[in-house]
Amino acid sequence: MSTEKILEERGKTHGDFRENAQVSQNIKGLIKERLHMQDLYIPPFMKEAIDMISHKLSRIAVGDPFEPDHWKDIAGYAELVVRGLKKELVDQEEMVRKEPGSCSLGVAEGPIRNFERKG
Repeated sequence: MSTEKILEERGKTHGDFRENAQVSQNIKGLIKERLHMQDLYIPPFMKEAIDMISHKLSRIAVGDPFEPDHWKDIAGYAELVVRGLKKELVDQEEMVRKEPGSCSLGVAEGPIRNFERKG
């Protein structure tokens, strides 16, 4: 299939690329601004998922909101974050078990999190 044909087909479900890019960047900017205001460390896997979900939301807003793949993709990225968070907790708990007191996460009690406020 030619590039032109692919772009024509994708345009039907994804909408105009330039408009999609603008909406996607607006969504990403808003989320990043709000997260920055909270002064939280967000690991790369979460940042990437936020970017990809924002991108898929822009396709819904600009393109065909009834395209199931947009929604499936959002669910997939959200599930990857859930799995990543579970893995982070397991990894941190293992580290604390192996070397109690060596964890510099600033966590005294409760669930171990690497997503505490910076500073």
